[in-house]
Order: sequence, then structure tokens, then C-alpha cells
Amino acid sequence: MSSSLIKALLIEDNPDDARMILDMVKEASNGPMDMIHAKCLGEGKKIMALGRFDVVLLDLNLPDSAAWDTVAQADQMVSSIPIIVLTGLDDGALANNIIDNGIQDYLIKGQFDCRLLCRSIHYAIERKRVLLKKDKLLAELRATLALVNRLCGPLPICAACKKMRDNQGCWHQVEDYIHDHFEAIFTHAICPDCSQRLYPDLFPNPPKEKEDVAAEVGNDSQSGKKQDKRACRDLSVSTSGRLIG
Repeated sequence: MSSSLIKALLIEDNPDDARMILDMVKEASNGPMDMIHAKCLGEGKKIMALGRFDVVLLDLNLPDSAAWDTVAQADQMVSSIPIIVLTGLDDGALANNIIDNGIQDYLIKGQFDCRLLCRSIHYAIERKRVLLKKDKLLAELRATLALVNRLCGPLPICAACKKMRDNQGCWHQVEDYIHDHFEAIFTHAICPDCSQRLYPDLFPNPPKEKEDVAAEVGNDSQSGKKQDKRACRDLSVSTSGRLIG
């Protein structure tokens, strides 16, 4: 069990039940715990707004809410915090439905002691932590799949100005569209053609592309071979003339 301080909020309208649970927490030997008591759901909401809690212990029937309404309101209030329901109803079907709707545990009053209560609190905190981590990973996976779909799908682009259209029909510069949709970062440079067009004084002659350089090298090589052939042919003619003479 964790040795860090656990901050718990108990929402219970019955003073005897509240006193019993507070006494159990004081007897806890498996980690320090600080529990604050609220007598109704509205008071619990106000207390939650003032500080952060690790777990909420919630009576199912309160003066300002009852049964499922209590669970629904509490879950909206503390969606990222584990909730343990406390009730006098020994109803297995109700317990299963509550657990299926995201509540971490269902404890029947009079059927748990200090050890069971503290164990339930610790386990509820850990289960909720794992669930939140899983939900975060699933959200990241969905975002990644959505990005893949955007990359694989058609990208409407204007044939004239090269702006791109988003799903809402708005047109954006290519840099803005790609940055917003594909998480890319642009760096800017000037290509050879634009450098000569924009700065003709600095670039009087357009820089040669690799293909052009390679073509020139190839032409020079072919020209050299032709010149060598002509030189060999002239030498042969000259030599033949001397032999005949």
C-alpha cells in the first residue's frame, strides 16, 4: 500500500454512519488518511471545489438526491476521482449496475470493517488510475488513426494558388494546413528559379541543377570522344600520305 497521505471526502447524511466510518479511518494502519465529512451532495460539491481529493465515499440516498441520481451527479462532479458507494441495500443487481457505470466499489453498511474499508479505498484509487491511463492511451490512438486517415485521404488543393481546403470548406495556405493537420514544422528556403527571379542582381545566372550539370558533363564527354576520333582519322590520313609520297 502507498504511504502517501490519502485525502477522502465522505458524503453521508446519517450522523451515526458517518461517525462509524470516520472512526474506522482513524484506526487505519496501512497508510495515513485525511477524511472530510459532508452531509449532502450539495455540500460535497462545495467542498470539492475548494480542494483536491483522491477518493469519494458516497451514500446512495441523500437529502438532496437519491439512488441513480446521486451516482450520476457525483460522477459528473468528480469524473476523474474514484467513487465508492455506501448503502444499506444488499442488492446484487443494483451493485453490478453501479459498478458497470464506472463506480469503483459498492459497500453495504454494517458488513465491512476498518481493514476492508481501507483496502477498498486503496484498490479504488489504483483501479481508477489504471482506467484513466487506458482512456488516455485510447484517445491518443484514436487521434493517431484520425491523422493517418487524413494523410491517406484526398487533399483538395487549388490548382492556381495552391491553397488547401479543410473539412469546413475553408481555404488555407499549404504551410498552415499541413501544420494544423499533420503536426509538421516548416523551415523556409528559396529555390534556384525563385532566387534568380526575385534577386536577379545577386543571381545573374540561374544556379544549375544536378541534372543540368550531369547533362553538361555527358555532352563534354561525347564531344571529347568525337574530337579524339577526328584527330585519329586526320593522323591516319597524314601518315598514309607520307608513305605514298
